[in-house]
Amino acid sequence: MNGLHAIIEAHGPIAHLSATELVTLMCKAAQAAGATVLQHYVHEFGPSFGHTGVVLLAESHISVHTWPETDYAAFDIFMCGQVSLDHAMNTLRAACPNSLLQTQILLRGHIPTRLPQQAPVVLARILLRNRMLRQVWLAHTSIQEYELEPAVTELVRFLVRCSQAKKTLEPPPRVKALWREFVLCTQIYESFCSQYLSHFVHYSNTPLTTLISHS
Repeated sequence: MNGLHAIIEAHGPIAHLSATELVTLMCKAAQAAGATVLQHYVHEFGPSFGHTGVVLLAESHISVHTWPETDYAAFDIFMCGQVSLDHAMNTLRAACPNSLLQTQILLRGHIPTRLPQQAPVVLARILLRNRMLRQVWLAHTSIQEYELEPAVTELVRFLVRCSQAKKTLEPPPRVKALWREFVLCTQIYESFCSQYLSHFVHYSNTPLTTLISHS
């Protein structure tokens, strides 16, 4: 199993949605992502006391807890398989444009933090399950579909070397193109670095420049 997990801190009118509105919103987000809704349930704690709810998906779940007295809601979106987490999050944002949504994205799966030798291959396959990343790489680099998995594996190995060396090394041309587009997917890239690398590896056009921010 592997997937992406969004932790969303929401402030504003979204915390005041009714039970029916929350179910409708979460189901709409799931459908936008291409996920399959199995069941849903929301518990109301009483007038002005908020809700706890969950939408069970074939691909995992979407959950919510609201505290209207503090204008706060906490959403979790956990999805695996060929679905789009971005489409689900965009649905939440579009439904409540006057609310502030702050998001962290975690890569989920049975990959240890200390990478074994075979882990770059596995991590590359996890990254390629992200529909947005795959589409970005195919649209904005010259790499073909059949070349993508070995190229992304090479990218992961390169980033591990940069992390171990504590400096930005000069990437091969194919890796550089993939890396540039990966960095632009900021939330996923930040999550990847924090979970699987010892430091955040900053992209640079200048080779052999030390550009590692220590955590």
